[in-house]
Amino acid sequence: MRRLGDVTMAGFDMTREQVLAFRRRAEDLAARLRELLGDTRMNYEEAGTVLGVHPNRLRYAAATGTVLIRCPASTGRSPSAGRTNRTFPKR
Repeated sequence: MRRLGDVTMAGFDMTREQVLAFRRRAEDLAARLRELLGDTRMNYEEAGTVLGVHPNRLRYAAATGTVLIRCPASTGRSPSAGRTNRTFPKR
């Protein structure tokens, strides 16, 4: 039986504490990425390597609304160009 406040996301049961921990990690990663990039853009894989995290973890920072990850297909560029990251101030 789940408690009130528990969340189900994509088939995974998460307690409120787990959701808050996930959010804190995402906010921390977004802040580190914002500090790294400033107003510039950087390749997805390169940013992950510089931060010492697997590049796929950057997707969680995008959930904060301050990080934009663009895929080559969405920009009309060659797929070999790779994904780029960009940060924005939080409103």
